Amino acid sequence: MDTTIEQWNIPEGTEVVAADGDKVGKVIETQADYLVVEKGFFFPTDYAIPTRVVSNYDGDKVYLAVTKDEALHQTWDTAPAASAEADRVVTPTAVSASDTVRGGTDDALRVPVHEEELTATKRPVELGQVRIDKDVVAEERTLDVPITEERVTVQRRVVDRDAPPDAPAFREETIEVPIRSEQVDVQKHPRVAEEIVVGKETVQRTEHVADTVRREQVNVDDTGAPGRASSMATQWAPTAAADYAMLAGKDVYSADGEKVGTVKAVYGPGGPAASSRGQYYILLDPGLVKDWFGGLDEVYLPASAIGGVNDKRVDLTLTNDRLKAQSWMKPADSAGFQRL
Repeated sequence: MDTTIEQWNIPEGTEVVAADGDKVGKVIETQADYLVVEKGFFFPTDYAIPTRVVSNYDGDKVYLAVTKDEALHQTWDTAPAASAEADRVVTPTAVSASDTVRGGTDDALRVPVHEEELTATKRPVELGQVRIDKDVVAEERTLDVPITEERVTVQRRVVDRDAPPDAPAFREETIEVPIRSEQVDVQKHPRVAEEIVVGKETVQRTEHVADTVRREQVNVDDTGAPGRASSMATQWAPTAAADYAMLAGKDVYSADGEKVGTVKAVYGPGGPAASSRGQYYILLDPGLVKDWFGGLDEVYLPASAIGGVNDKRVDLTLTNDRLKAQSWMKPADSAGFQRL
């Protein structure tokens, strides 16, 4: 096995890009010598692209050394022969002898049918941040401070008495009387006037997520069994828009064999069916089982749900439960479709 490919450990769902920048598809399986790449949406064709043409893997996408046209025109739609290396990832494509279970004198063949289940995981992500800034703002403030000061009062009073013998009489002199007052000094000191409390709370909300899942479909052909006659329709392979138009008037049956209505009309873009299969819709009259479809009198089923068609009936690949679980109203992308 290529050690570079092994070290890359390419997971399923990785997008594959050709050398010219075109998207080729997504990886749905990793083998020893090639990657299985799914192309398309409604009826995908799987390509087994050899690992020797992989030029790089950046952890998000696989880059090929060939262009999209070169990749799609190779004989890579058939998986190469099995590798003998022990570390190869093997996906069984046929039922082995170990799947046969004997019960009494009869042999029972157990065929596993797989489907993907959609689950969701949660991981914390950073939504953003809250920033709190403080600015210094200067403003004028005024204080009223009471001041105490001394003032001189002069009074003249008439007296009549003898002066003391040693009194300093008849000399010129100046008497200074000190007058006191108070002066205001302003001091500033910081104090806490307010505080901001920043907290975080956890809030739960519901987010709807969706993805495409795959399932395996079993088609049983028992027409060759002795004494058995099947009423199931044969596998349908339309090649032109006229093949879709011939569905009108046929009864429609679920994968469980229950009749679910009659085809009233078929809508589609016209043109070659091979390039637009899955873009057609059948207008179904559900009749007595319209409660399966929310009481709708007209149900729009995608033509990709058709598994087989014969002269009288149309067989779907969807079971009763799957039909009831979907919403089959007129699709939003069918505005430009025409009635066939």
